Amino acid sequence: MKLQIAYNFSQLSTALDVAKKTGEYADIIEIGYSLICIEGIRVIRAFKELFPDKPIAVNTKIIESSHDLIKIASLQGAQYITVLAGAANHVIQSSTTTAHSNRSKVMLDLIDAPSTGQSAMDASTLEVDYLLFHRSKSSVNATELQEEWINVKGNTTVPIFITGKVDKSSVVHYCNLKPAGIIIGNAITQADNPEEEAQYFKSIVSP
Repeated sequence: MKLQIAYNFSQLSTALDVAKKTGEYADIIEIGYSLICIEGIRVIRAFKELFPDKPIAVNTKIIESSHDLIKIASLQGAQYITVLAGAANHVIQSSTTTAHSNRSKVMLDLIDAPSTGQSAMDASTLEVDYLLFHRSKSSVNATELQEEWINVKGNTTVPIFITGKVDKSSVVHYCNLKPAGIIIGNAITQADNPEEEAQYFKSIVSP
């Protein structure tokens, strides 16, 4: 099980400062959506220079017109690129084709999927590499969340990462679901001691 640390900041300098303290504990480094929007695509190269041996994921939230963004992100050093499940199937298929031709992979975020089960079922045909089972801040209760996980897991063989509001109170529960990986952001990066928290979550998720 992999630990992916998400750096959701608005300033590159701040993100890099925190990453220097915590990145060694991540199996995958994620560049957050806000950071990409505010600072631009150059942030990928900055993170890749800091962590040349770590896979870099970029939370681009692609919904349409994916070709150029995926190609540029890949050339800058991104190995994982997110596409929204709410995108049309032809956009998702085009995204995976472009990513694979540029030696990158697509993570399909289920946060806006009209039907998570259907998106999970279609993922293999669309050549998606990973699914993101996204627990939002306004997510349903634990029972409904468990049912949704079973629905997604039962409809795909594509590896699934869990993301969204993962903290000390929930991480063990999510680990017990045995996803391919868990994505943690603020619980590490906004902590009083980010390095200590990163070390703790690493020991739980990817010992």
